[in-house]
Amino acid sequence: MLCITPKQKLESFVELPAELSEYLVSSNVDQISQLNFREGRHERAFQDLFNFTHQSEPDTEIDVLFEGDFSKVHGIGRRLSEGRLEIRGNIGDCVGEEMTGGTIEVYGNSRDCTARGMSGGRIIVHGDAGDHLGSFCPGSMKGMTGGEVFVEGSVGEFCGHRMRRGTIVVGGDSGEYLGYEMLAGTIVACGEIPETIGLNMVRGTILVLGTSKFVSMSHLAKAVQYEPAVIRMLLKYLRSQNLLPEHIEASASRFTRYLGDMTMGQRGEVLVIS
Repeated sequence: MLCITPKQKLESFVELPAELSEYLVSSNVDQISQLNFREGRHERAFQDLFNFTHQSEPDTEIDVLFEGDFSKVHGIGRRLSEGRLEIRGNIGDCVGEEMTGGTIEVYGNSRDCTARGMSGGRIIVHGDAGDHLGSFCPGSMKGMTGGEVFVEGSVGEFCGHRMRRGTIVVGGDSGEYLGYEMLAGTIVACGEIPETIGLNMVRGTILVLGTSKFVSMSHLAKAVQYEPAVIRMLLKYLRSQNLLPEHIEASASRFTRYLGDMTMGQRGEVLVIS
């Protein structure tokens, strides 16, 4: 296992390049140490800012451990394709951006754009996440197209913006514009939800599992009450993978279905637990 810690408190933001993920999983210390990136206005080598050592822990499944404050470090796990990264501390923007496989687990908070452009793998955040979780990368018309994201705490605005596939589970409260312009996929909201939920959504499913009273919004049309078997299977799977908060009843089966957005053909759905 490769362990990485900051040498000192960072004064400026650091943007990590995508090739670092490949070097980390392969434990290629030579290439890691020679890798250059920007810290503010300056170009720095990885070894100038971070310590990295090998630790022998035969019982662990972790390939790379980040330990310390990485809240000013952006792009950890960018384009990760395999392996397991664990971060013990807060982390910056773009965690798991364009990730295609592997697992990232954060024991802290993540900033904006977590899982942006993600197409595979799994991200678990044992804290809060910022804005634009599972959203789209600059130049793309689609947000995340696969994979699983579980945020134990709350998320900021535009979670699942233009999401195309995959699953997002929010254990805490959701910010404004949850599922905005959603194209497909599934969002599970376990806390407070905004009135802008599902606004301009084209397709997809948003599950509302929180205990707060749901107030019907003008852009959603109430349809039926029913018990979809596929949702029971989904919740059972999420529980088995520890991707669902403990206070949520995984056997929930009866939902009120709302269709929306009213201006987009009513092909999306918001399912509210009854």
